[in-house]
Amino acid sequence: MLLRHWQKPICGRHQGRPEYFIFLKIRKVIQLDKVVLWVIANNYEKKPMPNVAIHLIRIIMIYFVTSINLAVMGQISFNQILELPYQAPDQTIAYGDSEYQHIEYWQSSTDGATQLVILIHGGCWLNAYSASHIRPIASKLQEHGYAVWSIEYRRIGDSGGGWPGSFDDILNAINLVQTSIEANFDNVSIMGHSAGGHLALWAATKFSRDSPFYNRLQVKIDRVVALAPISNLLTYAAGSSSCERATAQLLGGMPDSQMQRYELTSPHLLQRNVRTVLLHGEADNIVSVDQSRELERLSTLTTLRAMPELAHFDLIDPNGAAFQEILEALDD
Repeated sequence: MLLRHWQKPICGRHQGRPEYFIFLKIRKVIQLDKVVLWVIANNYEKKPMPNVAIHLIRIIMIYFVTSINLAVMGQISFNQILELPYQAPDQTIAYGDSEYQHIEYWQSSTDGATQLVILIHGGCWLNAYSASHIRPIASKLQEHGYAVWSIEYRRIGDSGGGWPGSFDDILNAINLVQTSIEANFDNVSIMGHSAGGHLALWAATKFSRDSPFYNRLQVKIDRVVALAPISNLLTYAAGSSSCERATAQLLGGMPDSQMQRYELTSPHLLQRNVRTVLLHGEADNIVSVDQSRELERLSTLTTLRAMPELAHFDLIDPNGAAFQEILEALDD
């Protein structure tokens, strides 16, 4: 194929050539003539790129930087996520007495919609991070015809948060779907990001009879979509970052003192009988993609889609490259 050169990874002699690297990114968002792309790429494979081609690329780079949302390339920050616009939820529904025990519900924009996404936000399980930062992607899902059930829950620092309150809240909030929504959904997905990805994987567990969570979930879950999830709590708790250290706060101690709690809540030790898709950026420095690689090896019905160049918050950017992957995972 003419574009075979553009399908090769950047390695070997391409390393250290920024024009080639950046041009690969630019081609994702600027639709240039394919023959021109091939001529430049083919020439660059065989000998150093002529000055005219380098100048052309630099002109395109200037256009790209001034005209295109840089978030398309990935590496969006948490503060940038907070600044994204969103449509306010259609309803707020309480499931407990705490101000943090409520649901934000977006009705589907499509008449007769049959797909519900139960959404769990991340933030290291800490009360410093609320469901507000997940609203942009929730309202974007609504635009695409999904109903969205976004869960706020008690977190570390809230009265009753942590073990077992945060876990109880997730199950109670999901079960409320049965009595609070008039629509009948043929398909229910549970999706979470980061610490919320952990809780999504956990909630879909087939709990054993000796688990305190056995038979607690009353809603049939058809699939799990976990975005940059924390899936091995034991290895994550051993880390030194603020998010990693929060694991021990969540469960009341390190594994050596609270191993039973880790065994009851760490997805890599639990089994799910539903289709599970893991979406993870390979440039994630908050939750390593190795967490998802391990879970894919250990779990049946689990598929990892690792995305080069994407970082932690790119997974919840409704305008970024990961969003299309989310739609495909929800329709899988």
